[in-house]
Amino acid sequence: MAILKYFVKCGINPIEYREKTGEKIFEASFSSDRKRMSTVVKINGKTYSFIKGASEYMVEISSNFEDFSNGQKNPISADMRK
Repeated sequence: MAILKYFVKCGINPIEYREKTGEKIFEASFSSDRKRMSTVVKINGKTYSFIKGASEYMVEISSNFEDFSNGQKNPISADMRK
């Protein structure tokens, strides 16, 4: 909801933006077993996977994270998973 409200505050219609920005290829709805949802979209010829869910499950299935302070991609160590 926060992202949608932000779009509206910026004068962007989120529904129109979604329809003209990319093509949804696949969607796995949220499930209580997986504790996450996933969407695969094609935007300007590139394929992206967007996943959201409980942080402990996201760390479990991820191999890297991005350090937003410097933009570097870093591996997730075993210690980080604890």
